[in-house]
Amino acid sequence: SPQLGAIVAPMLWGMAYTWSHRLVQVLVPLGDFCGQLVLAVGIAMVDSKTSIVASQVTLTCGLVIFSVARAGVGVVQHAAMARLLHGKRLMVGFVVMIFFGHLVVATCNWSVPRVLSFGVLTLQLALLLPNLVSVAAGAALSTC
Repeated sequence: SPQLGAIVAPMLWGMAYTWSHRLVQVLVPLGDFCGQLVLAVGIAMVDSKTSIVASQVTLTCGLVIFSVARAGVGVVQHAAMARLLHGKRLMVGFVVMIFFGHLVVATCNWSVPRVLSFGVLTLQLALLLPNLVSVAAGAALSTC
């Protein structure tokens, strides 16, 4: 349900962040990566003509994992910036975050159609690369 992803999951991530911000800063991008990886496995199962039920269950699990983790991204971004930046630096941090968010969207708008021409599985595997960067960034941020 939309309420789970839009209200309940971010609230739970926020509660977890207050309990252990270091752990959440690693778990959110790791969950995002794992969800994308399970989706890639599900897509590969569809391509290999594996049982339709098994591939649908795998794809559903990947979407659920990804959605639950994705709900924590905004929580971690905003809470970490509020914790680490103060005064005018906080405003600059939000400006930089918005700029890079738009840069990511522009990059995806340019690259996704080109990569998609090689197939959905190739696109899904390509999306794992930026997720690995996010996992490394989350691990680095958790040390602050």
